[in-house]
Amino acid sequence: MNEISIIINGVRYDAVSILPNPTYPICSQCHFNEVCEIRYRTLSEFCNEFLEPEYVFIKSDKKFEK
Repeated sequence: MNEISIIINGVRYDAVSILPNPTYPICSQCHFNEVCEIRYRTLSEFCNEFLEPEYVFIKSDKKFEK
């Protein structure tokens, strides 16, 4: 899979592969989960369209220059 990153207000979020955990759904491990559940169902649709099932967005520790 190609690398996918989203930059929001100068903060970078990378799509990373995680191991499935039967205790926690995949989306619960995503850093956008709270926003997705409360306000934007479209972000979860975006994830379903562009990411493989075991990928989630995690806040990056890489520096991003504005």
